[in-house]
Amino acid sequence: VVYDLAGTITRAELSEIQHISPFVTAIAIIPFNAAGHPEITVYSNTENRDSITISTLQIIGNNQELIERLSEFAIAGYRKIEAFETTSGKNQTLLMFAANKNGSKLLYGIIIDNKAFVQLVLSSRIQYVAQEKFILEVIDHNNNSVYKSDPLTDTPENSYQQSIWLLPGYALRINLAGTTIESIIKQRSRQNLIFLALLDIALLFGAWLIFRNIRKESRLNQLKSNFISNVSHEVRTPLALIKMYIETLEMGRVKSEDKRSEYYSIISHESSRLASIVNKILSFSKIENEKQHYQFKNVPLNQIVEDVVLAYSHHLKVKGFTLKKNLDEAIPEIYADSEALSEVLVNLLDNAIKYSDREKKIILSTGRDSTSVFLVIEDKGLGISEQNQKHIFEKFFRVAEGDLAYKTKGSGLGLAIVKHIIDVHQGQIFVSSTLGKGTKFTLHFPLKNRSKN
Repeated sequence: VVYDLAGTITRAELSEIQHISPFVTAIAIIPFNAAGHPEITVYSNTENRDSITISTLQIIGNNQELIERLSEFAIAGYRKIEAFETTSGKNQTLLMFAANKNGSKLLYGIIIDNKAFVQLVLSSRIQYVAQEKFILEVIDHNNNSVYKSDPLTDTPENSYQQSIWLLPGYALRINLAGTTIESIIKQRSRQNLIFLALLDIALLFGAWLIFRNIRKESRLNQLKSNFISNVSHEVRTPLALIKMYIETLEMGRVKSEDKRSEYYSIISHESSRLASIVNKILSFSKIENEKQHYQFKNVPLNQIVEDVVLAYSHHLKVKGFTLKKNLDEAIPEIYADSEALSEVLVNLLDNAIKYSDREKKIILSTGRDSTSVFLVIEDKGLGISEQNQKHIFEKFFRVAEGDLAYKTKGSGLGLAIVKHIIDVHQGQIFVSSTLGKGTKFTLHFPLKNRSKN
């Protein structure tokens, strides 16, 4: 209504404005003369027109840049209001905006009663925002409460406080119902600190996992490299011996029948050794590619032990080993793949032979307990440290403790194959060893997996 007035307001128009907006105490229309000086006309039903005029002139004089900016907004077609604290009366605010009337610079001022404005206008908005979740309170520059959404609840002095731009010197206190902003900030701070601590722990754990995987991968690559080197050496040695003795026999340089028989025996032994290396690699390849198949049936464990010992007897004799058997004849058959169990026993006997130096003795025992049939392979060799016992069933891993272990070549696949076969049979394998005193492997095969005839 004020914006559309031509420049004068009748007493009736002023009464109508105050009837619509009771918080309006006066209206000032401020055109500028040719010299650019403001000419103020104040319309009010009270007797303080002179003090309003003086206060308005002071505000314009002290805020010339801001007044110019209001005029620029008006020229651009925008309406922008600025609020100023007056000196004409207590608890009054001058709301000033500019208008562009026929190219002339014109300001309008509306003087409002702050408390009436809060009570009549802001109160409804405050109640809508609060909705029993917040306690909102309007305070003046003396910290006196002007309006409160919940008069029965005390508002803490340390509540969050925000100035009201439309009412200079007035502020809005905000607090959550049933608690304080400060307590919420402390709670959120604690939660954030806990979250950051957990995030740091997660990052450290992730970094540790990455480091662990990189170290494991590096170690595996080193083991693969050692595997290739060891297998190459193992294959080269029997091939070189076989070739040398065959060439010697072909050239007819061996005249003695005993010598010829010895050469044939060496060729046969090295061929078996070469076949064993190839079989290990092939078995491991099938296991890795999940192509290894097993034929399970009821088999006598003692008979498998006897067959392997018989096949290995010549090799044991040549190497100077004595083998003692303690086989329990009363043990039942087990449900297993006989060829796979033979491979297990061959690998363990081969290790016992390779890693025994001073006392060349091997003991094979069978027996049963309440839940399983067991097989024990015990030697008096170098032994395995407790640290290495944790890794001996890993692929490519080889113990390198002592001169004999260092000089003995191998693929590092034997015990990995043994562990896989025992797992397939749902059995268990245990190792107990003491450095310098020997090693004992105990294999358990569960009775519950036996098939019923």
